[in-house]
Amino acid sequence: MVPSDPAMSHTPADEPDSLRRYDVICQSVSLTVTSLVVLMRVLVKFLVIHSPTKDDYACIVAWLGLIAYGVISLEADKHGSGVHQEYVAHDDLRRYTQQ
Repeated sequence: MVPSDPAMSHTPADEPDSLRRYDVICQSVSLTVTSLVVLMRVLVKFLVIHSPTKDDYACIVAWLGLIAYGVISLEADKHGSGVHQEYVAHDDLRRYTQQ
């Protein structure tokens, strides 16, 4: 078997077994649903009841953490996350291995 050409012209998302599309769907759905729930909770606790507690602030911090995780996950997908190493561009692989 001949090894693949080092100067590949396709991106990791072009790989048929790429998990990127599923990650984008999961991140989009989870961020949308979570944002709606947190927004409803914040509106009720801060504007209607006027009595936020520590757990309300903890929910906001957790929501911000979910947003940060989503951004990191989507950025990692751009550089070959979820794709076989053979299909990752050499520049991205070099950055990953710090060579």
